[in-house]
Amino acid sequence: MGAHQGGELFGRAGTGCDQCLLQPDLDAEREPGTVGTPIEGVQMRVVDDNGNKEPHGETGEIVIRGHNVMKGYWRRPEATDAAIRDGWFHTGDLGRVDQDGYFSIVGRSTVKPPQRG
Repeated sequence: MGAHQGGELFGRAGTGCDQCLLQPDLDAEREPGTVGTPIEGVQMRVVDDNGNKEPHGETGEIVIRGHNVMKGYWRRPEATDAAIRDGWFHTGDLGRVDQDGYFSIVGRSTVKPPQRG
């Protein structure tokens, strides 16, 4: 993957630091506050408290899966099980996705994934 120039990235520890890319030259018409669409090889969606996919425009937790997601926390199987469920990494970030696949971050859930190691 090459360097991203002039874009805005969304990422977090545990998932390789870039999941979404907003490129000003390609995405100039996007609503302010969006962080772009998932990069190649990464799937993202917004889910409710039960892990069900939310409709476009609804707020829920952002979950991620793809080549960039960690396999687990070193020697912390309980933390891994809490963060990765049904193959999806639960970020703890609240957001929504529009009908074109652009994500917006709106806050954090009250349950945070483990931050150690």
